Amino acid sequence: MKPGGQRVEQCTVFNSDIRGFTAMSETQTPESLVDMLNEYFERMVETLFKYGGTLDKFMGDGIMALWGAPVLGPNDPVASVSCAIEMSEVLGVLNRERMAREQPPLGVGVGIHTGPLVAGYIGSSKALSYTVIGDVANTSARLCSVALAGQIVVSEDTFSKLEGRFEVEELRPAKVKGKEKPLRIFNVLRERPLAQVPAQIGSSSAA
Repeated sequence: MKPGGQRVEQCTVFNSDIRGFTAMSETQTPESLVDMLNEYFERMVETLFKYGGTLDKFMGDGIMALWGAPVLGPNDPVASVSCAIEMSEVLGVLNRERMAREQPPLGVGVGIHTGPLVAGYIGSSKALSYTVIGDVANTSARLCSVALAGQIVVSEDTFSKLEGRFEVEELRPAKVKGKEKPLRIFNVLRERPLAQVPAQIGSSSAA
C-alpha cells in the first residue's frame, strides 16, 4: 500500500448515525455503551457486506460506507439504498430484543449521495487508511445530519440513478454547509414490489 489516490467518477457514499446518542451517553455507563455499539455495528456491518458495500470507518456511533470504490458494482446507488432499507429492518429486530431487555430502542438516520471523488490510501508513512475525499463525502454526511430517525435521505443525484426501484417522498429542500442553493432531497420509503412487473408484462402480451 502506498499513499495516493485516484479519481472515481461515480461513487455512492453512505453515512448513518444514532439519533440521541449524546444524551444516551450521559445516562449510561461506558461499558453498556460499548456493548450496545458492538451489538449494533455487528448487525449493520453484516448487512453492509451482504450488499457489496465497503466499510470506510466508524465515527463514534456513525458508519461511513462506500459503493463504487474500490470496486465498481453494476448499480451502486441501488445497492446502497437496498442496504439501507434492510438495515432498517435489521434494526427493528434489534430494537425488539432491546425492549425485551428493558433497554431503549435505537433511532438511526441515513444520508446517501452519489458523484465524483478521490479514493485512495491517505495518512502518514506509519499509518495509512483507505478512504475517500471530496464534496460527495461531505454532502453525504450533511444529508445524514438532516435525516430524522428512520429516514433514508438521498440526494437528487442518487435519486436519479435508482431506476424507479423505490417509493420515495420529496422533502423540503435542505440548506447544507458549503452549498449556495438548497439541495433537493428525497426520503426513501420502501422498495417497489417486484410482483408488479410480471403482472404488467402478462397483461401487455395478452393484449
